Amino acid sequence: LHNDQEAEAFFGRAVRIAREIGDRSGEADGMYRLGQMAADAGQVEEARHRLLAALHLANEIQEIPLLLDILLAFAGLLVQAVEPAARMLTALLLQPQLAEQRRQRATTALVALGEAGVETAYPAMELAELVRVAQTH
Repeated sequence: LHNDQEAEAFFGRAVRIAREIGDRSGEADGMYRLGQMAADAGQVEEARHRLLAALHLANEIQEIPLLLDILLAFAGLLVQAVEPAARMLTALLLQPQLAEQRRQRATTALVALGEAGVETAYPAMELAELVRVAQTH
């Protein structure tokens, strides 16, 4: 396929044909691929909608390898959403007026994200030092 529009049209037709002939595996695979394309294009809601449809179909027919692929695609969407949030949390931690309870919650969240491999803008040791410094101001 030469471009994204051709690919989207191809997989859209594949999904329609799969539905018409009762090929639930083909339908789930086509929805998954359309979801991936939407995610790659930054169309998060469209990607989520298509991936969720694919997930339900793949689960109904117990298409385990496809289920895993779909779940990995969802994980990719989550990472795209979480990394900016982690950077915002980091910036908030540097604010000296942040209440201690909120500082602790933000620190806990950032540490968990860092342990999960999410880019937090600072390595864990550096983050701990930044938090310590911010608390003393």
